[in-house]
Amino acid sequence: IALFSLWSFSSHAQCAAQSGQIKGAVFNDINNNGAKDSGEVGLQGILVQAYGSNGALLTSATTNGSGEYTLSGLADGKKVRINFSFLSGYYAAKIGVNNASAVQFVQTPGGNVNFGLTSGLDAWH
Repeated sequence: IALFSLWSFSSHAQCAAQSGQIKGAVFNDINNNGAKDSGEVGLQGILVQAYGSNGALLTSATTNGSGEYTLSGLADGKKVRINFSFLSGYYAAKIGVNNASAVQFVQTPGGNVNFGLTSGLDAWH
């Protein structure tokens, strides 16, 4: 939770995992360093999907105006595969302290399951 102070999202409640839920945020990693830096905002409209071990879609959510999402109705203690979609013109940012890949495996309940996106070719240089 100490790392959460780096985030400027509107709600700090997402760091606390609640029964049956996975929470996190998608942010614009402008400098592509894998960390949520000051001035880097959450991205709205990103589809986040949770799949079971059999490959079936369990639930989905779309990020809100702060880039936050909550996946609900999941069984505690079970691992699920989380897939993040991309906005047009955005690419997966470098993996780092606040960012993992577009596909993540998470045990329910889970918090701070985050994903950074970056736009433009300059971010890769």
